[in-house]
Amino acid sequence: MAASSAGSDSPPSVPQFNITGRLGAGTYATVYQAIRQGGSREVVAIKCVSKKSLTNTSKENLLKEIELLKTLNHPHIVRLIDFVWDANHIHLILEYCSGGDLLRFIKLRRCLSESLVRRFLQQLALALRYLHSRNVVHMDLKPQNILLTGGDSPKLKIADFGFAHHLKSDSHADQVRGSLLYMAPEIVVDRRYSPKCDLWSVGIILYECLFGRAPFASETHEDLLRKIASPDPVSVPAVQCLAGREVPLTAACQDLLTRLLQRDPRHRADHAAFFGHSFIDLDHAPSAECLEKGKSLALRAVKADSGGELEEAFRLYRLALTYLVPALHYEDSAQKKEQLRDRIYEYMSRAEYLQSEVTQGRPKRPPVAESRWNRLLELCKPDQDIMASLKEISAFNHKLSLGAHEEALALFETCCDKLLELIRKEPEGERRTLLCEVVDFNLSTAENVRKFIRSKNSEKPKAELQKALETDQEIKSEGYNCAVM
Repeated sequence: MAASSAGSDSPPSVPQFNITGRLGAGTYATVYQAIRQGGSREVVAIKCVSKKSLTNTSKENLLKEIELLKTLNHPHIVRLIDFVWDANHIHLILEYCSGGDLLRFIKLRRCLSESLVRRFLQQLALALRYLHSRNVVHMDLKPQNILLTGGDSPKLKIADFGFAHHLKSDSHADQVRGSLLYMAPEIVVDRRYSPKCDLWSVGIILYECLFGRAPFASETHEDLLRKIASPDPVSVPAVQCLAGREVPLTAACQDLLTRLLQRDPRHRADHAAFFGHSFIDLDHAPSAECLEKGKSLALRAVKADSGGELEEAFRLYRLALTYLVPALHYEDSAQKKEQLRDRIYEYMSRAEYLQSEVTQGRPKRPPVAESRWNRLLELCKPDQDIMASLKEISAFNHKLSLGAHEEALALFETCCDKLLELIRKEPEGERRTLLCEVVDFNLSTAENVRKFIRSKNSEKPKAELQKALETDQEIKSEGYNCAVM
């Protein structure tokens, strides 16, 4: 748990816990690491608030925080385990996050890759969707209040709900709540709050993750206020600097940043637009739901595969992988993660095999069809229109043999309509029978070509797995240790 408070240097006595170290301090509380006495040896963070330091406002904030945290239960929100009090202190016993806060994580790296930022933002969005469904606005979102778990794939958890409110619509307040650098302009200028305030803060956090500094970072308080109150649009860079090289942002990332950092809340993305944005892609965010969807689809794929429904199995394997690959980041257990990775490679291998089975773009004409083709050419020699269409059919198959699938398909779609019209005018007889046979055969070939093109262009699961592994390596390569500041 990140720090929130100041108190005496000597750690307090908290029943059933042994204080093992101080994690940090803030205005009215000090946060300690502690171990539960007894068999479980659970590691927790204890936020110790001195009763003497509480003003009426801070007392109200603390009570709201306790009441709210008691009702919240989400994988990406710090959990309130219990709270106790004595004559001098109120103790909030909280889930311990060994990875420190997001601000420290950013500073260790200067800026984060878009793929890692996307993973973190998905987790933040899942927590905000949970809060939004309960009409809760955090009001103080900033990297210092976003904590990380330990391990190779740290998870984000929102902390510090002292300023949080139940808020459905715009409201006015006498006091400014939150941290100025991450505060929405309408709060500073008009003292006007709305649920969209949190989305502005998310935009600032996203910007800081990508570029290493907040867009309004300033040397003085006055300069910061001036930048916040300025009517000028927030400039979103098109590239970020990673390891000394310029890397362009994707259009989706730029679009989300621009929509979140609209000074006028009327023009800012709302929660529905945020949760539904393609950059976040919440449907494939690492979560229990994502893992279960992937497993369910994989079971259906295996069943279809066993039943000989190869095309359906291929489709389901590909779909399952779009959920299982991101779910790698959901698994905390190294053993389970390795098992899932092995299963992903197994499904990928099977899907690639099925692709070659069901989506061949160059099927060979059976030997019997060759002689019938020659007979058709002989019968059609007197008819120039039919011969022209048959030459185009030959060109279609020749281009397929060269691997020019898109070009071949475009040619076939042009000549097929002509040939079908000629067949409609053709009287019954051997020539008409052979023409129908050729058209049917090549229509089937063309459909296989379409499937082949679609499958060739659907390399997303493999690309996503590569990104996932690279993102894990990005975390490890920085030597990130999980001690809390």
